[in-house]
Amino acid sequence: MSKFWNSERSPRGLFWRVSPWYATFVVGLGITVDLLAYSVIIPVLPYELEKLGYTNVSGKLGWLVFAFSGGLVISTIPSAMFSEKYQSRWLPLLLGNLILIASQVVFMEVKQYSVMLGARFLQGISSSMIWVPGLALLADQTPQPILGRQLGIAMSGVTIGLLLGPSVAGTLYDRFGYRGPFVFSIVFAFVDLLARLIMLDRKVALKYGYDPKAGSVAESVSSNETSEKKAAEEAKMTALREISLLKVLWIMITSKRTLVASFVTLVIGTAYSAIEPAITLYLYDEYHQSAKKVGLIFLASVVPTLFSGPLLGLLTDKWGPALTVVLSVSLAIPWWIIVTIKKGLPLFIVSFAFESFFTSGTLGPVTAELASIAEKKGIGYAHVYASFNLAYGIGTAIGPVIGGQIYDNLSNGWAVICYISAGLLGLTLVLTVFYSEDVPLAQRFFHGKVVKVDSDVEQPSNLVV
Repeated sequence: MSKFWNSERSPRGLFWRVSPWYATFVVGLGITVDLLAYSVIIPVLPYELEKLGYTNVSGKLGWLVFAFSGGLVISTIPSAMFSEKYQSRWLPLLLGNLILIASQVVFMEVKQYSVMLGARFLQGISSSMIWVPGLALLADQTPQPILGRQLGIAMSGVTIGLLLGPSVAGTLYDRFGYRGPFVFSIVFAFVDLLARLIMLDRKVALKYGYDPKAGSVAESVSSNETSEKKAAEEAKMTALREISLLKVLWIMITSKRTLVASFVTLVIGTAYSAIEPAITLYLYDEYHQSAKKVGLIFLASVVPTLFSGPLLGLLTDKWGPALTVVLSVSLAIPWWIIVTIKKGLPLFIVSFAFESFFTSGTLGPVTAELASIAEKKGIGYAHVYASFNLAYGIGTAIGPVIGGQIYDNLSNGWAVICYISAGLLGLTLVLTVFYSEDVPLAQRFFHGKVVKVDSDVEQPSNLVV
């Protein structure tokens, strides 16, 4: 042990640079910056597009979100395969950050709508390179008993980003003009870049006999077990490097657990993004709110959701992901209905806050379920988180288009969007009860039988590319 600590070859600060808490910080910060850059245009772009002379603004906002999702979907699988083949999370995370900064600069400077679409597409590519390797990094370096908690904390970045982006965008737009919100997001992206330059991959720590996933120094450098653990880890990494894309896809599409977790993610992405092109216009049409006031409404509504990720993450470690998802979705659905009631702005703010609290908190348990699937199926964390990213990307691709068209063409468009979202969440509730976790809730509570969800699926060994 003393030899390890005094090793001249080991990087400075190795222990804290690969620790679960620093990984949680880096991943959480990355998610925050990604969602900040994504949402910073929500309150201001409708006004800017109208100022530039564009019509059918809600529809155009929907296509901008679609362009983002297109870039995300196209780049997700390459990001995952690269991350697992080379067992590198650091490099794709770094490249993703640089692409994000470039896309924000382009979006800030252009006036042509077609170029805006291109910048948003680039931002989608950067998002996949932040989420897939980032979540895989956190699963790599976190002991299993606390993985749900750490994922929940990191996923709070979704809320923080969505909170900061719209809430400051209106004020910065009024004070500094169109460039103000973009400069704000670019500054945060540079801070994120510094944090990623400091972090180290787990494979670097393993070279020096330390495994952050083991949970303690003494456990990871035991003289009798180090060589065996290192050999087993090297064998696992070799298998992950050699696994083909076709085999990964086969394993995931034949796993009911993976399909249900991906569907839950798809629904959350669709529900959230469907309201994005409509909410600013709805608050203006119904309550006559300016861009600045819309930002403040976002702030008041989303602050409580800062606590949903960590709280539901702790419940995931204690109860398991299935029961936690059922609880959060069951409590979210009523608020999707209440938010459509036109009884004044205070009711809207309160109902939107509870809706966001319970809906956003569902993502943490879903990511924990996917990590469990990866362990059982013998595939990489980046592989399962690619399915998460694809599902979320598809949801955020179709959601804004549907939401924008509904709001533009129906007099009660806001209510229709929320009712559809509530119905889809109800469907995820049923599927989670019957198909999530190795032994589903339905088996445990209704039949008392232990029937494993994916136990009857064989994985062909001859699938190669």
